[in-house]
Amino acid sequence: MKRILFITLTAFLLVNIAYSQTYRYNIISNGQSVGELTATQTIGGGSATQSTEGDAATKPTGGDDATQATSGEQRTINIVSHFNAHFFITVHVKYEMNCKYTDGNLVESSVETFKNEELHSSSKGKKTNGAYKTIEDGDESTHEGDILYSGGMLYFKEPKGITHVFSEIHAIEKPVKEVNTNHFMITDPETGHTNQYFYRDGVLQKMIVGNALLTFTMVLIR
Repeated sequence: MKRILFITLTAFLLVNIAYSQTYRYNIISNGQSVGELTATQTIGGGSATQSTEGDAATKPTGGDDATQATSGEQRTINIVSHFNAHFFITVHVKYEMNCKYTDGNLVESSVETFKNEELHSSSKGKKTNGAYKTIEDGDESTHEGDILYSGGMLYFKEPKGITHVFSEIHAIEKPVKEVNTNHFMITDPETGHTNQYFYRDGVLQKMIVGNALLTFTMVLIR
């Protein structure tokens, strides 16, 4: 009887105890610190994970090694950054993203960008009837099938074996290339801009963000 009670209690704790991870990054441009980014992940409600396999034609976004949780795992990711961008004038930029996953599948996301405290862009997505619908600044798009790896996960899970990452902002799939061990490059298919990601022990250590005007480097503080 005691053994049964112990097993039941252990199973309950495995399923219901949540834990969180928080990482802070220094944002650097032209050799100077211009801001900071905080990434927080909270996981609860699940007790196991399993690999997703299948034909290339039926694989969900993520690739061969994408994993999904069993037993109703709930995962939330929150990304907040503040930085000053120096063009002809200095612009204060705030970026905030919130993502929710159920059993490893992206089910809801929200991304907002502010410039000098005014809303600059907004993108909201939600999974409905098996499809992920995103409204970006009033324009709607639909992604069919599961999304097992999206941009928010880049801070917490090295994209080893991942072929594409889903952008919560623009609702597009971006190809992932493994450049070297623990070094990955992600390309925006619409602009051709690339971001570089460097990992250690599965955690993002450094990211180099490139675009037409500025290049930012983000380095892990803790």
